[in-house]
Amino acid sequence: MALAYLSDGTLLFNSVLPHGAPFQTHRVTSLDHAVWFHRDIDPTQWMLFDQRSTAAAGGRGMNHGEFYTADGALGLTIAQESLLRRMDQQPDESISGQRSVGPL
Repeated sequence: MALAYLSDGTLLFNSVLPHGAPFQTHRVTSLDHAVWFHRDIDPTQWMLFDQRSTAAAGGRGMNHGEFYTADGALGLTIAQESLLRRMDQQPDESISGQRSVGPL
C-alpha cells in the first residue's frame, strides 16, 4: 500500500516538466490516481519506477507508470490525471499577496 501512496506524488511532475518547473512556473496537483496490483513487491528492495506523461494540454496532464522488481517482474501499474496551472511571474495586484494562475 505504501507504493500506491508514494506513486501519486511523483507522477504529476512528468506532465509539467516540458512546460516549466513545478512550484516555480506551475502549480500542480493530482486529480485522479488509479493503481493496479499485479503481484506483491517488497518496498524495502530495489525496484524501478518507470514514469512518463502521455499528454499535457488544456491545463491537465495524463501520466502513467509501472513498478518493476529487480528481476524485471511487473508489480504495479499506475495512471494519474494531474491539474497544471501556470503561475504569473509578477504578483497580481488585484489580489492581495496572491499570484494569479492560468491554464497550462
